[in-house]
Amino acid sequence: MNRFQSALSFFTKKIDPRFAKAFATKMHYSNIDQCYLIGIVGIIMFIIEIPFQYSRYTSGTLMSPEFPNQRWYLFFTLLTLLNFYSFWAARKGKKEITSGNSYRNVGLVNFTLLVQTVVLLGIEVLTLYYRKTTATYSILIIFANIAIKMNNRNRILFNLGCFVFMCLVTILFAPFGMDLKIVLLIGNLTMTLIGHSIGNSQYNSAIDQFESNQLLEEERKKSDELLSNILPQGVIEELKKEGNVKAKSYDE
Repeated sequence: MNRFQSALSFFTKKIDPRFAKAFATKMHYSNIDQCYLIGIVGIIMFIIEIPFQYSRYTSGTLMSPEFPNQRWYLFFTLLTLLNFYSFWAARKGKKEITSGNSYRNVGLVNFTLLVQTVVLLGIEVLTLYYRKTTATYSILIIFANIAIKMNNRNRILFNLGCFVFMCLVTILFAPFGMDLKIVLLIGNLTMTLIGHSIGNSQYNSAIDQFESNQLLEEERKKSDELLSNILPQGVIEELKKEGNVKAKSYDE
């Protein structure tokens, strides 16, 4: 029974309620930093894509009715412009946090994750339907699970939602035989489980480390209170600073 509970805790680990609020704040601040980096990457990717879109336009394929996928690629490229907002809002949040002010913007984190999900899954559908290949699902799953600090419930919902979406798209729209569709679904399931396991492991490790630090801090405060009851404040400060206390002599 203990082994079963230990294995189950990998998926259901919860932090000590005493530290839950402080831990959530720390994870949120980490996500703000990640949104800032994601915004920068998104902007860079948009800049890189501009020459390709211009080349499609000058060659006539961008607006040609024979290549409707090119216009869809343009649409998803334009969607990456939304990363400018993630960059700007996260930068503002980082300044608030650096100044010592409390800052909470869950909407920014959700918005940033949503933009990446829509763009990458959209491109995945296009490559699956028009080019009969897969490209970005694995990138999305690994990227999202590592970059964004989601709790276990939200992580399960995210990964399950992405996998179910790809199952429906593959079964209903992929121009393959059922045997190849099954291979693609197994590959997507494998990447989903890998991404979920990596993200969950990191999140659970963060919980363990945070709880250990908080417990150590509690013990430090207890020892400080004990010392303050038995030693003068000057002696305590010297002991903390030097590691020992020099003997003092008094004339009287």
